[in-house]
Amino acid sequence: MDVTSENLANAQTTKGADGQPYRRKVVVLSEAGAQGSFGNALNAAMTNAPSAARGVQVTGIVADGSPLKRV
Repeated sequence: MDVTSENLANAQTTKGADGQPYRRKVVVLSEAGAQGSFGNALNAAMTNAPSAARGVQVTGIVADGSPLKRV
Protein backbone atom coordinates (compact mmCIF):
# COMPACT_ATOMS: atom_id res chain seq x y z
CA MET A 1 0.00 0.00 0.00
CA ASP A 2 2.92 2.33 0.69
CA VAL A 3 4.34 1.79 -2.80
CA THR A 4 0.93 2.38 -4.42
CA SER A 5 0.35 5.59 -2.47
CA GLU A 6 3.85 6.84 -3.29
CA ASN A 7 3.31 6.14 -7.00
CA LEU A 8 -0.02 7.99 -6.95
CA ALA A 9 1.38 10.95 -5.02
CA ASN A 10 4.30 11.34 -7.44
CA ALA A 11 2.47 10.60 -10.70
CA GLN A 12 2.89 14.18 -11.95
CA THR A 13 6.29 14.86 -10.34
CA THR A 14 8.75 16.07 -12.94
CA LYS A 15 11.82 16.49 -10.76
CA GLY A 16 12.78 14.71 -7.55
CA ALA A 17 15.31 15.57 -4.84
CA ASP A 18 18.07 14.03 -6.97
CA GLY A 19 17.11 16.18 -9.99
CA GLN A 20 15.78 13.22 -11.95
CA PRO A 21 12.15 12.47 -12.86
CA TYR A 22 10.25 10.20 -10.51
CA ARG A 23 10.36 6.52 -11.48
CA ARG A 24 7.37 4.50 -10.38
CA LYS A 25 8.14 1.65 -8.06
CA VAL A 26 7.12 -1.95 -8.67
CA VAL A 27 6.66 -4.59 -5.97
CA VAL A 28 8.22 -7.95 -6.84
CA LEU A 29 6.34 -10.90 -5.32
CA SER A 30 7.13 -14.59 -5.03
CA GLU A 31 5.28 -17.55 -3.62
CA ALA A 32 5.85 -17.99 0.09
CA GLY A 33 7.60 -21.26 0.84
CA ALA A 34 7.81 -22.22 -2.83
CA GLN A 35 8.78 -25.84 -3.27
CA GLY A 36 8.40 -28.18 -6.18
CA SER A 37 6.96 -27.56 -9.60
CA PHE A 38 3.86 -25.73 -10.77
CA GLY A 39 2.22 -29.09 -11.45
CA ASN A 40 2.70 -30.17 -7.84
CA ALA A 41 1.25 -26.89 -6.55
CA LEU A 42 -1.72 -27.18 -8.92
CA ASN A 43 -2.42 -30.76 -7.86
CA ALA A 44 -2.25 -29.78 -4.19
CA ALA A 45 -4.63 -26.86 -4.79
CA MET A 46 -7.07 -29.05 -6.74
CA THR A 47 -7.21 -31.62 -3.92
CA ASN A 48 -7.65 -28.91 -1.25
CA ALA A 49 -4.47 -29.91 0.52
CA PRO A 50 -3.87 -27.66 3.54
CA SER A 51 -0.32 -26.87 2.42
CA ALA A 52 -1.52 -25.54 -0.95
CA ALA A 53 -2.41 -22.03 0.24
CA ARG A 54 0.91 -20.52 1.21
CA GLY A 55 0.37 -16.99 -0.08
CA VAL A 56 2.97 -14.59 -1.41
CA GLN A 57 5.84 -12.60 0.04
CA VAL A 58 7.55 -9.42 -1.06
CA THR A 59 10.87 -10.21 -2.69
CA GLY A 60 11.81 -6.61 -3.37
CA ILE A 61 10.79 -3.16 -4.53
CA VAL A 62 12.41 -1.92 -7.73
CA ALA A 63 12.19 1.21 -9.85
CA ASP A 64 10.49 0.81 -13.21
CA GLY A 65 13.15 0.60 -15.90
CA SER A 66 10.99 1.45 -18.89
CA PRO A 67 12.07 4.45 -21.01
CA LEU A 68 10.77 7.81 -19.89
CA LYS A 69 8.10 9.47 -21.98
CA ARG A 70 9.13 12.89 -23.24
CA VAL A 71 6.28 15.40 -23.08
